[in-house]
Amino acid sequence: MTSAAPEPPPTTQPSWQHCRHDATPADPVGCRGIHVTGHTACLAHLADTDRNAYLNALPPGADIDHRSTSFTEDLLHRLLTALHDPTTSQAHIGNARFDGATFTGDVWFDGATFTGGARFDEATFTGNARFGRARFETASRLGPLVCGEKVVLDGAVFDQPVTVEMAARVVSCARTRWASTATLHLRYAEVDLRDAVLEYPVVVAARPDPFPSLHSDDPLSEAELSGRKPGVRLTSVGGVDAAHLALHTIDLSMCRFAGAIHLDQLRVDGWCTFATTPTDRADASPGGGADATP
Repeated sequence: MTSAAPEPPPTTQPSWQHCRHDATPADPVGCRGIHVTGHTACLAHLADTDRNAYLNALPPGADIDHRSTSFTEDLLHRLLTALHDPTTSQAHIGNARFDGATFTGDVWFDGATFTGGARFDEATFTGNARFGRARFETASRLGPLVCGEKVVLDGAVFDQPVTVEMAARVVSCARTRWASTATLHLRYAEVDLRDAVLEYPVVVAARPDPFPSLHSDDPLSEAELSGRKPGVRLTSVGGVDAAHLALHTIDLSMCRFAGAIHLDQLRVDGWCTFATTPTDRADASPGGGADATP
C-alpha cells in the first residue's frame, strides 16, 4: 500500500469551543477537540490533575462529548474504565459524541452499552476498531467513519433502525444481531456476515463515492486506505437467513454461501459479481460465464 501524502490542516473553525492546542500561523485553528466542561482544553490536552478529576467524577451511563479529540489507546482505556458499570464490568455510556475524533492504535469498545446516541461521524481509526458484543439501544447512525484496518461488530446488537457508513479494509459482522432494519453503506471492505441474525431487512451496499464531510465541502478523507480499490467484497453469509438480506453492487466471487438458508429469497441488484462457472466440470456450459444465482 502506498503511503498517503499528509493533508493540509483544515482551516474551518469548528462550531464548538475548541482546544486550539498547537495553533500556529500555518494552522490557526490548532487542536479542534471540544473543551471538557469547565475547562479550556480537550481531554487529550487537559492537565493531568484536571483529567484525573474529570474521569474520577464520571458515573456509568454518563453522557460524554469528545468531538475531534485525539485518543491514544491508553486515554480511551482510561475513559472507558471510568464508565464501567460494576454490575456488568463493561462500559455503560449514555449519549456519546466522538464526531471527528482520531483514534490511534487498537480501539476496544467490546461489550460497551450505548443507551443514547453513538456518534462517530467522521471519526478516523488508524488500527482495529472493535465493537464486539456492544449494544446500541437507540443509535440511529454509526459513522461515517474511516478505519485503516478492521472494524469488528461481532456479536453487537442494534436495537433500532440504523444506518452504518464505513470505509475500512475489513468489516466483520459475525453473529451481529440486527433487531430492526439496517442499511450498511461501505467502501473498500471485505465483509463477513457469518451467523448474523437479521430480524428485519438489512441492505449491504457499496458506495461509489467518498462519504461527504459533515463540516466542510470536501469529502471525508480516506488517506488511511490510500492505494486500495474502493469496491466491497462479501466473504461469507454462512448461517444467515438470507430472506431479509439485500445486496447492491457487491463482489460475491469469493463468498461462502454454505450453511445459509432461503438463498432463493436473497435480493441482489446493481453490479454484483459471482464466481465464474468451473470449466473442468463435465456439466459446465461451454466457456463458463457469470453465475447469477448464488
